[in-house]
Amino acid sequence: DTQALQKAIIECTDTSNDLDFEVEQLTESLMHVEQQKVTIQRRLQRARTLLSPIRRIPSEILAKIFSRC
Repeated sequence: DTQALQKAIIECTDTSNDLDFEVEQLTESLMHVEQQKVTIQRRLQRARTLLSPIRRIPSEILAKIFSRC
């Protein structure tokens, strides 16, 4: 009985260590994916900004508008 319990403890410890390693790897992967998402969101925001209606107004008209303020 004692040997069987010791063997079970060793196996569970090994499995726990393996799972700790897997969690660490997945955490690193998650961080990488989150960084990619932030990068894509920034690109998306820049692209949307370039398409905003104010950007379509010719700079000469904007200059006249703001010169009167």
